[in-house]
Amino acid sequence: MSLQYIHTSARRGLEPGKSGFCCVARDRDLPADLEKELEKLSRYEHIPGKSSPVILRHLTLPSRTGNFHILTRLSDSGTDYSKRNNHIAHHLAFSEDEISVLPDPATILLFWKGWKNSWIEPPRILQERDQFKIGDLDISTEVTSIDFDSPIETGSPRDSAFIVEAGKEPDLAHHFRNELLTLPASQRWDVPFTNFILTSDQPTQFLWRGNWKDRPLPFEFERLSDKVGPIVSPRITEEQLLNEPEDDSHRITKSAPKVEIPTELTRADRKRPKLKWTRRRLSNTLNLTLACLAILCCGTIAYLLLDFSSPPEPAEPQIPQEAASSDTGDPNSGADGSLDPHEAWMSLIDSGRLYEDIELGLNVAEALSSLGQPKPLQIAKALSAVRDSIENRPPEPITIVPVPSSLVHSDTSQWFLEPEFASALESLGALLIPESLAPFFQEPLASNPIFGPLREHGPFDRFIPEDTILSIKAVRRAARDRLVQNGIDAITAAEEYRKQWQSLSGDDVHHSIQKLETAFELNPSERYLAQDSNGLLVSPTQIEISEYLRTLYEGFMLRRVSSFISSPEFRDALNTANQERRTAIELARSIHQVFVTARALSEPMATKLENIREQWRETFIRDDLMEETMINFNLERLANRKRHLSTLQSQFSQSTLADLDSTNRILDSVDKAEQSIQAINSNSEWALLLGTP
Repeated sequence: MSLQYIHTSARRGLEPGKSGFCCVARDRDLPADLEKELEKLSRYEHIPGKSSPVILRHLTLPSRTGNFHILTRLSDSGTDYSKRNNHIAHHLAFSEDEISVLPDPATILLFWKGWKNSWIEPPRILQERDQFKIGDLDISTEVTSIDFDSPIETGSPRDSAFIVEAGKEPDLAHHFRNELLTLPASQRWDVPFTNFILTSDQPTQFLWRGNWKDRPLPFEFERLSDKVGPIVSPRITEEQLLNEPEDDSHRITKSAPKVEIPTELTRADRKRPKLKWTRRRLSNTLNLTLACLAILCCGTIAYLLLDFSSPPEPAEPQIPQEAASSDTGDPNSGADGSLDPHEAWMSLIDSGRLYEDIELGLNVAEALSSLGQPKPLQIAKALSAVRDSIENRPPEPITIVPVPSSLVHSDTSQWFLEPEFASALESLGALLIPESLAPFFQEPLASNPIFGPLREHGPFDRFIPEDTILSIKAVRRAARDRLVQNGIDAITAAEEYRKQWQSLSGDDVHHSIQKLETAFELNPSERYLAQDSNGLLVSPTQIEISEYLRTLYEGFMLRRVSSFISSPEFRDALNTANQERRTAIELARSIHQVFVTARALSEPMATKLENIREQWRETFIRDDLMEETMINFNLERLANRKRHLSTLQSQFSQSTLADLDSTNRILDSVDKAEQSIQAINSNSEWALLLGTP
């Protein structure tokens, strides 16, 4: 089984606390030492003024856990979340025991459909559906051949360097494949190569390598064999494996973004350049200077007034009329200035009426903000957003309201709301959650009763990750227990049924039949592999592909014979097509002759006939007998796959399949929820959940 590792720039990496260029996806069983080496092999270079090359390379890599063959695809990936240049490195690692049953490495690099050009998903552990499969190789692509020198002499590969024009790197990779195919199968994995060498690469790692014309490199690019001797795949001995200490230092969580710096750069090279005096920087500096002078002047004037003014004569203290006529404990008294804004704010908090009197609270908070106290205004605006969400709540029973991160604090084991903010929410039935967890509290998952423990994970004003993870595990157990009630045999058959359908999605013959059915303008329920709304076969007993082709032909042609010119050739073709045939491809060829000789009487019918004729020819008709034999074999294989689906369908009920799909969605959701909780850090966004499903 291959091992995968995907490396790119992301706001959040797979390992908690990591961002920037980091791992966003990998196999669960990927060894730690191999992961560390693959991270080093994930560098890329954006070359100004030229299109970024797609780099395909193969090399051998020794590690503590064994010797691996690494296939890497490096490509430009646009810009990342910070609007900087991004790239993606996708690695496939095969053990030496696996390569004996694989095609050559260049074929996998060029034709595997699983290579990633970018990564827009959340970071995750790769699943079985992501695994490399030989059936996912698409070798139908036509490539114009370009002459390169052969890197093979007397049946053995030699050290070779190739110069290519920019944009011709894929042609060089195809040349590598053609040359590898001339070698014995046992030697095709002994050649390390790259179609474009990077300045950070070690040139002695590659026997075949490519570069652009006139592109400078910090090392000798031409023949290396005279200087370094033959390139031999490194191996780790058992003694080295036992003596080498295990290094887990790269597993340490770091909160800062990870920036890739080539090892060749010195400390002096990494210094930030001096900032230039731009118009904006000059304007900001002048504004800051004027503000400082203004503060200094105001302080000087205040000091002089206090120093030279005569002390006031003693007088009987008087209570302002406004204050005497109002209750100092009334929060409304802050509206006309009779109370200090801070006292008015505390009065609203103590009375528990901040949410009810939010308009007054906003006015007082704005006054406090002007005095340099911004937190009350953040609290008031957040409460105003909560009130608007409750008053304008959509038909959905659940509402998610974002909370400013400044109002959420943490200690060693939990995250909690600002106390003043929490006291105003106590009667609203709100729940503090990470914003990344919001999808798992919304429809349709929210209505599922097994999600109850996830909604009741603790006090409303705090989020305790450990308790929530325990609730998630309870959800997972409940989902599996409910599925088991259908019986192990039925579940096994339903799982195999779903797996077969996933496999059919990549079947070329199935796609060809679908295109043909589109040309005949069939309803979805009339197709060979039609499914109902529950995902079950509509016609499980219609297996034979020959019978289906005849049904297609007769349904279109025999009902419209009067719409075609009755020529002798057409009548002979009809009689021939009505005869019994031994194979599906023989029947298809005789039916094709009917379509060829048919001449429609009307323009619309002629257009439709031409479309069917071309699609039928493209699907079944070949000039080479061997190719038609292969098509017939694939048609029989498609019929066998439908027969297997029909057998599986008879072994489980409709409710079992629905329960299996529902359980898989739930398990996938709780896995994502668990990953989201483990990734919570100081940069996480928070929200309030309002309502109950």
